[in-house]
Amino acid sequence: MNLLQKYNDNHFWERMEFYRFSIMMFTITFGTALASIALYYLFELQNSAYFIPVAIVSFFAMGANAAAIAQSPLKWVVTIFTSSVFLSIFFIFYA
Repeated sequence: MNLLQKYNDNHFWERMEFYRFSIMMFTITFGTALASIALYYLFELQNSAYFIPVAIVSFFAMGANAAAIAQSPLKWVVTIFTSSVFLSIFFIFYA
């Protein structure tokens, strides 16, 4: 079963619900650490063009943390966390 089929499979998400708190801990810790690294590199640019990328990275990282802490549906938490990680990695290489 490939990843996209698992993403659309409700039985998979019901099984993953058992691991909710470990997934929540991982997403908060790893997502915040990666976003702070991205913000560090963006602040090193020291020009006026870094404000929008800083706001984007911060918004997605805080959104992922808020979704995890508020115990949103696990599918939302994983989706927002994944988008936050991809954005952080993109802006690390951008800077």
